[in-house]
Amino acid sequence: RPRARPPHRPRARRLTALEDGSVDMVIWGFAVTAERAERVRFVRPFYAAEGGRLFAPPSSISNFEAGVTGVKVCVQSGSYLEPALAAAGAEVVGVESSLDYAPAIAHGRCAAGATDDFAPLDAGLAVVPGLPLLSPTSYAVAVSRGAAADDLALRVSGALVDLYTGGG
Repeated sequence: RPRARPPHRPRARRLTALEDGSVDMVIWGFAVTAERAERVRFVRPFYAAEGGRLFAPPSSISNFEAGVTGVKVCVQSGSYLEPALAAAGAEVVGVESSLDYAPAIAHGRCAAGATDDFAPLDAGLAVVPGLPLLSPTSYAVAVSRGAAADDLALRVSGALVDLYTGGG
């Protein structure tokens, strides 16, 4: 039987948790990437959502009008946002969780944080408008690989299709 885990577990540990069997599936904000697909099984159907956003203290938002070139930006280690930020010229600073952004900014390690969730809003940070980091991204439920997970993947896929088609 699947074991439920609260969504506040560090996002950087999702792949490891699936691989070591400490969780059966991940259902929260898990972007589909080629590297991840080699390690876990993504359950179809996928869903698309706007990619990452940049968060900063409200008083410093105007500092990002020219973009993030040369700016220290916190990002969760292993996030698919790392290459997008590097390509935009940011100096990427890895942290364990988006909950680490506000303290890292307060202590001068970063000027901003980038993520695809809204946890930084709870820490008093604001979305930097007009600075999209990515185009829409595919997200999915993920399960571990192997025969035992195949049945779970089929059941979850059926439930998602039923939900998306109005049956759930």
